[in-house]
Amino acid sequence: VNRVFILGPSHHQYLDNCALPDPNIKEYDTPFGPLKLDEDVLGELRGLSKASDSEFGRVFTKEQDEDEHSIEMQLPLIFHQLHHRLGVKDNLTIVPIIVGVLSPNVERVVGRLLAKYFKDPGTLFIISSDFCHWGLRFRYTQLQRDKTKFPKTMVFDSEEHPVNAGIEAMDREGMALIEKQDFEGFKRYLQMTGNTICGRHPISVLLEILRNVK
Repeated sequence: VNRVFILGPSHHQYLDNCALPDPNIKEYDTPFGPLKLDEDVLGELRGLSKASDSEFGRVFTKEQDEDEHSIEMQLPLIFHQLHHRLGVKDNLTIVPIIVGVLSPNVERVVGRLLAKYFKDPGTLFIISSDFCHWGLRFRYTQLQRDKTKFPKTMVFDSEEHPVNAGIEAMDREGMALIEKQDFEGFKRYLQMTGNTICGRHPISVLLEILRNVK
């Protein structure tokens, strides 16, 4: 592996497309050392935007980048695993992509555009996401209770099936659909549960990529 794509959601800046780092930014720092941005690939993606009004036209400013943690939190692990454990050195580059709130059609377009990079055996894709965000601040405080309408794993009872177990079961249901590469099933799951998965759109883009490389 000598190139790593990192797809993460935007937590602070609303986007309805995908954003790339400011062209003046050449590397991201980590506690272990810097990771170089893949200027060639980022240039290709910016070029696609200029040529065909694709979904990579947005620039994520340095200030917005510094406020966003979805890409940043993956960097120390990437550096440690690839530099220290696998010995990948000077030729390692990263391609950070902030994925906004995309429509299904835009997810398909982005997945198709990124599929050619996914096919490269020297390229790794990492998707940054939490799963359920529970609590009043996330406006998500009740799992589904209707046993006639929802699968058993989506139902909780305060005594037999406490909230934390219900959250775990719901999250694992979503993870299983991702593992099966079931794009439509994952969409239905999100509609049914309302699960507050911050990386739902980056995950959906990955599923579209996989659909394009089959």
